[in-house]
Amino acid sequence: MANFALRLKEARKASRCNQTDFAALGGVGLGSQSRYEKGETAPGVNYLMLLGANEIDVGYLLTGRHTSDSLDQETSAIVSSVRRLTGDQRRSLLAFLATIVPDSSDTD
Repeated sequence: MANFALRLKEARKASRCNQTDFAALGGVGLGSQSRYEKGETAPGVNYLMLLGANEIDVGYLLTGRHTSDSLDQETSAIVSSVRRLTGDQRRSLLAFLATIVPDSSDTD
């Protein structure tokens, strides 16, 4: 459980959230978040599902392997960089990508 707790804290910090805000992403209170990060208790499935819905790599939390570990080196570097962006930066990046990447529904 200690490794999970360390990875959870790492994921929270990488998302640039304080414990209160990260707890809200998982639908729990500050006390629960603190206990999860100390390894005192384990979160439930609902918490993990909510984190996943908020783009937290739940696979990494559980196994220690980032989802990007199975990607080629260049794609993995892109994913790693995107993980460090703030929400506003991600939205800006997506808006930019929409201007340069053809829509997959556009077929000739």
